[in-house]
Amino acid sequence: MKNYVTEYTQNGRRIIRGVGHYQPKPVSDLKQLVKNCAREYGNRTGFKFKNTQGKIVEKTYVELDQEIDRLGTALIARGFKGKRLAIISENRYEWGSATLPSSTALGLVYRWINTCRRKRSRTW
Repeated sequence: MKNYVTEYTQNGRRIIRGVGHYQPKPVSDLKQLVKNCAREYGNRTGFKFKNTQGKIVEKTYVELDQEIDRLGTALIARGFKGKRLAIISENRYEWGSATLPSSTALGLVYRWINTCRRKRSRTW
C-alpha cells in the first residue's frame, strides 16, 4: 500500500491524516479477477450469507473459484457453450456463482432476471 498519509503528534495525541492507497491490479476479465482473488486470498472468507434454513454460510475465495469451474464444466458438457442462458433468481450468492461461468469461460449471453422487479424487466 502506498502511503498518502501524514502522521504527527499534537498536544500529546497521535494524529493520522490522509488516505492509504492501494495500487489497482490490472484485470482483463472476470475470470482473471476470480482466479487472482482465489490465489491472493485463498481460504479467507469471501462471502457470508444465510441459507434456506437461516444458517449463516461462509464461502472462501477458493470455494467460489472451484464452484465456478465445476458449473462451467457442467454447462459445456451439456452443450451450452456460445448459447443464451436466462437465470431467474432473487439476489443471492448462487446467482453470482451461476453467472460468472457464463461470462468467464462459456461465452454465453446471459440475462439476469430479478424476480422482484416490474414485469417489463422480466421480458427478454
